[in-house]
Amino acid sequence: MASNTSSDADLAALREDLASLREDLSSLMSNLRSEATKGMSRTANRLDDNMNALYRSAVDSGEQSARQIGRQVEEHPLLTVLLVLGFGYIGGRMMSR
Repeated sequence: MASNTSSDADLAALREDLASLREDLSSLMSNLRSEATKGMSRTANRLDDNMNALYRSAVDSGEQSARQIGRQVEEHPLLTVLLVLGFGYIGGRMMSR
């Protein structure tokens, strides 16, 4: 009978250990999920900041190019008209084929 009681006590202790292990694993998985979510959020924020900086850079570059082209057109209007007519003529010839 003593061995039966000892076995029951060991089995109860094992069940308690398994329940504790299950809780620890659940807590660990919850923490891992939370940290992974935070890491992805930080990475997404950094990517968003980088994309915004690239967009601003592209817009600034485009605006600067447009101003330079505008200045060239103002400084050389006749040359601009001749270039546009030339490109239009060549484009029209290529399209008719």
